[in-house]
Amino acid sequence: MVAAVRSLSRKWRIIQGSALTPRTAFALFSTCQEAASPSPPQQHAHRRVLRSLGKQSSLVSFFTKGAMAVRRIIEERRWDAKLEAALRSLSIPFSEGLVVEIIKSLSEAKLSLRFFIWMAQESHMQHFCVSANTVDVLSRRWSHEKQLDLFLRTLRLDPRSMNPRSFHILLTGYGWAGMIDKAVETLESMPSSGVSPGLSHFVCVLNILEQEKLFYPLSRVRERMRQMGIYPSAEMYNKLIWGLCVAGHKEDALNLFQEMKGRGQTPGVETYRILLSMYSKANQAMVVLNIFYELLTDGVEPDVKAFNALIKALCLAGKPQEALEMLETMIDKSLNPNLVSLTMVTDALFNCGDVIQVLGLWMKLKTKSIPTITFQERLISELRNLGRLVEVEEILAAQQ
Repeated sequence: MVAAVRSLSRKWRIIQGSALTPRTAFALFSTCQEAASPSPPQQHAHRRVLRSLGKQSSLVSFFTKGAMAVRRIIEERRWDAKLEAALRSLSIPFSEGLVVEIIKSLSEAKLSLRFFIWMAQESHMQHFCVSANTVDVLSRRWSHEKQLDLFLRTLRLDPRSMNPRSFHILLTGYGWAGMIDKAVETLESMPSSGVSPGLSHFVCVLNILEQEKLFYPLSRVRERMRQMGIYPSAEMYNKLIWGLCVAGHKEDALNLFQEMKGRGQTPGVETYRILLSMYSKANQAMVVLNIFYELLTDGVEPDVKAFNALIKALCLAGKPQEALEMLETMIDKSLNPNLVSLTMVTDALFNCGDVIQVLGLWMKLKTKSIPTITFQERLISELRNLGRLVEVEEILAAQQ
């Protein structure tokens, strides 16, 4: 074992001044030792030496340990100022080989691009961004994006020499990497470089927010747009409202909806549907009623989900008769109510003592072949209590 270590030490002094990486040197050492020691016992001894060296932070584990330390930081949290500070605090001597290893080993191509962008802004790391090996490895991971080289060249430009198109390319690249904060900061810093952001720049940033489903900077972006008299298109409004609802920001979604309406733009049926669903789940009946009224005013044809949300809201607002009317309108349009809406309407009618109206609803549903199992047993029980045995017999006969 001592002889093997001495041999490695002598070879290491020789290759220190060469272009060989530590991993390559170690592989050469392993090959030479195996060639010089053909006997099986000696070969096993040499392998034990290699394993021992690996356990003691040897050349083989140098890259792996460094890459794993960086990976742990990048892959376990969202990219923000704290993450960048954590990377700077690492006491790892970065080299070209280690940088290449990190870019290769990160689980997503998006994370590799984030790491590359971070290097581009760190003065002591920028030289890795012009390395042919580093760029080649990143390009392989991003072979699906033909504009990557253009973005990487733009990334190295001085902001003071950039034009509107350059900033658009830069924002697009930040979108590929999912770096929301970086994109918003770049958008806000454009005037200091003598370039005023235009509609395409704002749309680019809004697309990133919608793509990542992270909307915390939306108010900043919208405020800057208002200051410059720029507003989203109807399509972008619809995307943002949908994204805000999916992310659970229903108040922000409603504010954006009202802004859209105030600008004379008509929301799409998907926008109405998700707003109605969101506020219906939150049991905010009056908001649902107002949104549904807006839907009808805009001439948008309500679908099954819109009707179901309205029916639930009417029941919660204590208006079972109106809920029944909407349910019947829905059935007349050949739209099947869901079990929740059906149960809420029939329960509300039962509680009001309107058993006969429930019976009329049962008959209508039967003609449309819509299941009535959710309230049929209770209907039979209530009719028996009222002495309406003939109707009970009709229901039981229809079951057979």
